[in-house]
Amino acid sequence: MNLRKPEIDFPTEFITTKNKNKMGLIRLCLQHNAKNRPTALEILKSELLPANIEDEHLQNFLRELAKPNTPYYRKLMSNLFTQSSDISKDYTYDINSGNNFDQLSTLLTYIRVRDHMIKTFRHHGAIELNTPLLMPKYNLYEEDKKAVYLIDADGGLVQLPYDLTVPFARYVSRNITDLKRYTFDRVYRENIVGCQPRIIDEVDFDIVHSYPAPMVAEAEIIKIVDEILLEFPPIKSINYVFYVNHANILQIIFDCCRIPEDLSRGVCGLLGQLDKKYTFSQIKAQLMNKYKLSKMMLDELALFDIKGDLEFVTSSLEKLIPSPSMKLQMREVFKGFKLLLDYTKSLGVNHEIIFVPLLVYNWHYYKNGIIFQVVNDNNRKDVLAGGGRYDWLIQQFRNPTIVSGKGRAKQIYGIGVSIAMQKIVFALENYQKAILHSKKVEEEKNLGFWAPRRCDVYVASFGKVLLQERLDLVRELWAHNIKADFMYEEQTDLTPEILTTKCKNQGINWIVIMKYKIQDTTSASRDALMTVKIKNLIKKTEEEVLRSEICMKLSSETMRADLIAQTDYLSAHDYTSTSLSTSPESSSRLSISVVVPPTQKNNKKMKHKQKKLLMDKAHDNISGIVEQIKDNSVPVLAVDLSKELLRKMSDCNVLEDESLKNKILDIAPLHQKEYVLEVQDILKKQRNQGHKHVWLHSHRDDFGILYQFFN
Repeated sequence: MNLRKPEIDFPTEFITTKNKNKMGLIRLCLQHNAKNRPTALEILKSELLPANIEDEHLQNFLRELAKPNTPYYRKLMSNLFTQSSDISKDYTYDINSGNNFDQLSTLLTYIRVRDHMIKTFRHHGAIELNTPLLMPKYNLYEEDKKAVYLIDADGGLVQLPYDLTVPFARYVSRNITDLKRYTFDRVYRENIVGCQPRIIDEVDFDIVHSYPAPMVAEAEIIKIVDEILLEFPPIKSINYVFYVNHANILQIIFDCCRIPEDLSRGVCGLLGQLDKKYTFSQIKAQLMNKYKLSKMMLDELALFDIKGDLEFVTSSLEKLIPSPSMKLQMREVFKGFKLLLDYTKSLGVNHEIIFVPLLVYNWHYYKNGIIFQVVNDNNRKDVLAGGGRYDWLIQQFRNPTIVSGKGRAKQIYGIGVSIAMQKIVFALENYQKAILHSKKVEEEKNLGFWAPRRCDVYVASFGKVLLQERLDLVRELWAHNIKADFMYEEQTDLTPEILTTKCKNQGINWIVIMKYKIQDTTSASRDALMTVKIKNLIKKTEEEVLRSEICMKLSSETMRADLIAQTDYLSAHDYTSTSLSTSPESSSRLSISVVVPPTQKNNKKMKHKQKKLLMDKAHDNISGIVEQIKDNSVPVLAVDLSKELLRKMSDCNVLEDESLKNKILDIAPLHQKEYVLEVQDILKKQRNQGHKHVWLHSHRDDFGILYQFFN
């Protein structure tokens, strides 16, 4: 090679495809003009240099990952999933995962809240239905939402639920129609420290229907949330209201302000933080900087930052929207809102409904439908629930091959609400702690409708090993439908004081302490003579009870405690009927009706004075019982007898052996005859203590009667 020649000529044997990059690099370095030669940094960055072995492997790996249908792809995935886990990472894997129900008291409160919500949902005819955990990755969430994306063993991209709405919309899109469902499940967020995704507990209620019914399902969803708001005392005391909007109203406002359609989703993302994270002036600044919206656009948008009742919002938007066609669209939406108010009034919704034209909540889910949130009107950052109509979202997941019998896809309509379960649980737990600290009387401390309880009775023993006796007793307690737990092994360091503290912390109100059994007697006589100690943690009392009477005793005690708690709950919720009034003047409120005998039906109407006399007489007879029920002074006996035997017992004078024999013992099963006599003995004791009535409850058939002693 002659380096002095103007042109750069390579030897003939060097000019090959293999040396193409080398030739290019040499040519750059041999430029006669020094300004045209590359610097050392430019050479290092040049693609003409051969790649490092590691970089070359990486590029090959990335190329194979981009071709999921090649045989190498599956081999790569197989090798990827054969890695062994690092034991040190296992110890720190759950850091910052947000598992907030790791305390027993919190978990018990969660179960309490869940049970009450289920009752509300079931009253509306809903069933529990969970959806699959994983689904393919969808571009429904912005990057700042921190959704959790994973890769499966075949290399497919999947995601964990970010909310419970999208998985359900995908599920019902497979042609599931006419369903009311609820679910208690977890949603996930990306963990900033990696490892276990952050966990949030939510509850969803959804209504799916196959025929259009404007605002009917919406009204029922609002009614359900309204009932839940009234169910829990700490939530009931907060000024929660329904903020309502419609996706079409938002679109009209954006069109009116000339906001480009491709920016709508980003603008909605910022508007969703209004009065929660940012003020409107801060949002305006971000919209101007991020999306280059003009000041005039944003000033017009600010005019729509209003809220109020339907009449106020309607008149305000009529003035702000100049286009006649937009006004027509808006009026159609507000016709629907008028229906919504009528239906919620018919359903008896208690909480206020406020219309907010700039309310944004998952706008890209609820296109062309209603949007609502349950917000503390005194603090808009406190959002308890949110939802809307997601017909559009279901349609996005529809399989075009699924068609109805007439040859076209059947329309599926869906609306739902997501409720922040954790907020209710923590509010109720703090409420219960405050109640316990505020109560003066110690015996009230473990009672209360919302008191978390793991079980009612704990069976223990100290000193001698009595495991067999504990097993026998807890079996009988379970058979009598008493929630009970027992000590597994003898704990030498366990004292009665420590056990009492442990049971109090777990909401257990009775401790049964077994005693060492009597020797040199038959099994039957030993059980008859053996006594156990019952510690009542509510009243701070202890008493010796015959082993044979323990189940009857605890059934009565636990049922009495439940009745007291239920009475307090009903009183707090204003459910107590006015029929409990015992004054003669209020006899009409007792719903006393006079049933006229058939022989008098053809006669003229009974005189008012005569009817009043009969009503007063009925009232005088009933008022004493009502007063005792109000004072919780009527004993309760939970018995293992059938409904039929209890009904027979109501016609029998149980204090007389002959009457009991003729009406009860002769028809009672052979194995229960002795048990009936035990019940008779207890009823005699109740009568001797001065009681005139006793509640008899069959825990076998969940049936009860009020038994009145004959004399």
